Amino acid sequence: MNNANLRKRLFIVATGGLAGFFVLLVARTIIVGVAVMSGSIFGGGSLSAWGSLIVFGFVPVLIGFGAGIPAWALGSNLWSGFLSGMIAMGVIVLIHVVGNPNYSPFNDRETLEFVGAISVTVLISMAKRDLLQLGKLVVVFTLTMALLGLKFVIPENEIELVNVSFKVGFVISLLAWLILPLAAAFITIPKQNR
Repeated sequence: MNNANLRKRLFIVATGGLAGFFVLLVARTIIVGVAVMSGSIFGGGSLSAWGSLIVFGFVPVLIGFGAGIPAWALGSNLWSGFLSGMIAMGVIVLIHVVGNPNYSPFNDRETLEFVGAISVTVLISMAKRDLLQLGKLVVVFTLTMALLGLKFVIPENEIELVNVSFKVGFVISLLAWLILPLAAAFITIPKQNR
């Protein structure tokens, strides 16, 4: 693969990762907006029929689509990309349901949701294309743990403010959606050239 094709492929993968990240942000914003408009934030009321349809119907599909974009950028076909997005959406729901509720944006759990979703999408995309080997799994897992570890490198007394914690969580999530697909592309390029 020549340099122009390599740069084009890496640009497509990076753009796909960022697009997926921002689609997930839109989905989160829709959930918060529906909760605020219905008065059900912090348990104050219940969702209307339209609110329930949006939160439990439209938003999961949007999350699945957003999480599938990096898989499509890595070369998955339509259905396997959407399947990896749906599995990543299941990971987000599982992480969100387990644990103590915390409503601050990009707290530890929400950062774990974003990083976990892209990790699952990348691994499924690599496995679907028969490119998942132990060494490659270790590389993606190590990158994931390193990115999650960044959240805990800063001393706890310095991230007491929600604003600082939000920035750290946002940056780590954004980096994960950019770095992990690029790492998968770098791992898969040598196999595609043979």
